[in-house]
Amino acid sequence: MENIKEFNKLAATFKKEETHLIKKGINTWNQIKALTDRDIFDLVGEGCGSTRNLKCIRCIATFICDLGLQQDEAALLMHSGIPSVKALANSYPEAIHIKVTRLETILGTSETPKTSFKKIIQWINKAKEKA
Repeated sequence: MENIKEFNKLAATFKKEETHLIKKGINTWNQIKALTDRDIFDLVGEGCGSTRNLKCIRCIATFICDLGLQQDEAALLMHSGIPSVKALANSYPEAIHIKVTRLETILGTSETPKTSFKKIIQWINKAKEKA
């Protein structure tokens, strides 16, 4: 499930990285996913923000490309502490639901969590197919 579409506006915390990536001609999720640790190290050396932020963006890109998630869903998983497709595949739906619901509540995205248990099971099943 490769996603070659250009990434949408990234979160404000990634603004510096977004600007630099676009200047370098890296403007699709697939290109971001393909960045190696060495590429990230080189980008940071050129002033492209932080290693942590670039690795977070790469994690989001991996969820988008490998699982076909939307940008906000991928970011929600990553910020909930799920660092990879493999980690998602090895997780229990209940644990992911608790983490995601907690983050949605903290962020105040809505009065009721948007991410259903059924959707989380679908994500885990996709991750298991990919892993």
